[in-house]
Amino acid sequence: MAVVDNRLAEHPVAVHYDIVGEGPPLVLQHGRLGSGHSWTEAGYVEALAGDRTLILVDARGHGRSDKPHAAEAYGPRDMASDVIAVLDDLGVDRTDFLGYSMGGRIGFAALAHFGDRFNSMLAGGAGPYGPARSAEAEIETADSLAGGMEAYLAAMERMLDIRMPDALREARLANDADALAALARRTATWTPVVDEVAASGVPLLLFGGTEDPIWELIERAAGELPTAELVAVGPFGHGEDLRRPDLVLPLVSDFLGRVGLAADRRA
Repeated sequence: MAVVDNRLAEHPVAVHYDIVGEGPPLVLQHGRLGSGHSWTEAGYVEALAGDRTLILVDARGHGRSDKPHAAEAYGPRDMASDVIAVLDDLGVDRTDFLGYSMGGRIGFAALAHFGDRFNSMLAGGAGPYGPARSAEAEIETADSLAGGMEAYLAAMERMLDIRMPDALREARLANDADALAALARRTATWTPVVDEVAASGVPLLLFGGTEDPIWELIERAAGELPTAELVAVGPFGHGEDLRRPDLVLPLVSDFLGRVGLAADRRA
């Protein structure tokens, strides 16, 4: 476990992260309500750590990182700069990146503002269009947090048309409702970064389940980003595809292998 004070951000925070494994660096950025440890729980760390140095970042508002209660602290550049602060702390110039849901949106923001720090990016259950579904849905989610985490989880399930497994629900209840409300209110104002992501020229793999409410947005992004590949993992809802590492991990390994081979050829 390590911590870095992110002074790159307009709203500085302390960012916690973990390092596991050996090899080329790969940032793993979790989704909303999760933490860096979520990747261990889902089986990704054990599978990837033999070939990669995994950088598990707790996003602001989550895990052991600072949890501001002011909405302005959750702007896209600030959240993206948390990742950059971790890379700087480790002396990593460039890295590959895997993010899911909110983690994918953080990844798109990172490409928009710090594109030269990334070799490639994989984004699941996410598009470069700002809010997960709509600004109205984010505001509804934020409002639901006035009733605490239980009410919030119910609103999230309605928004994404899912039902969380009981064990996952129990873990999510430990989150800070006020921090998540601030995040949702600011996320509602995030704007598209399609042009900026396209200009970065970074190879992209976009994946998701075809029953995900935002699958059409993922497909749209793949059509608008010239370096993007699109993979439908299966008939899964939001988050269900990520809980199938037997299906997602081969995509990750294949894509990173091809990107690395292409880089070696250019060198």
